[in-house]
Amino acid sequence: MTDIILPISSNTKGIPVVSTLDFCEGLGINHKSLLDTIRTYLSAIESGFGQVAFETATVRNSVGAANQIVFARLTEDQALFVGTLSRNSERVVEFKSVLVRSFAEARRRALQPQLPQTFKEALVALLGQVEQNERLQAENETLRPKAQYADAVLSSETELTTTVIGKELGMSAIALHKKLHAIGVIWKQRGIWVLYSKHEAQGYAVLKTHPYTDSQGKPQTKHYLVWTEKGRLFIHSKLNPAFRTADLAYPVNQLGIA
Repeated sequence: MTDIILPISSNTKGIPVVSTLDFCEGLGINHKSLLDTIRTYLSAIESGFGQVAFETATVRNSVGAANQIVFARLTEDQALFVGTLSRNSERVVEFKSVLVRSFAEARRRALQPQLPQTFKEALVALLGQVEQNERLQAENETLRPKAQYADAVLSSETELTTTVIGKELGMSAIALHKKLHAIGVIWKQRGIWVLYSKHEAQGYAVLKTHPYTDSQGKPQTKHYLVWTEKGRLFIHSKLNPAFRTADLAYPVNQLGIA
């Protein structure tokens, strides 16, 4: 008996179960007696191990007449508990060992990939693999522009003024400076907006010098902060509620910003 493996199936939740019909045959008891025992201890079984699934099936006797029978599908814990309700005769002890090994074998099979058993099954499996590969390839083609744009954004040296980014966010440069200052991104040093030290090494912005001639004809210089593409995305991630990392593949002014 120790070499026997009971038929183990799965319920609608994918949990391994054993039929009481196979259970009583292995235990060597009458099926009706087994169901009576289960019903007697049903509250204890269900309170500790979940609801017992009773089912009705049609079977035919030796002369071909159809009969309706009630049986139950027991989970491993339920089956082991019911097994403890029988006296530990030699057969009962052997059956408990069979029961444990049967569920263990069912778990092992579930973890193994199912190999095709026929030519038709092999073709179906191959077709499924081809379709999956095509889906993955299509997804990669869709995501490639986003990845390429993200790489370009992070390495781009394009410089944008606060005015340009402010327009993308629907506000003036003055308003954007105030918001960035309020959230601890920039501060004013001698009349020039500069990054706080924690952001300086991130490559968000650089100071530019603009030479010009004043009304007296004297050469002057003006310093101002300009933003890289990386800084532009950083600002949108902070101030644009609609910003998503997945939208990196598109220019920020196409993200539905007013």
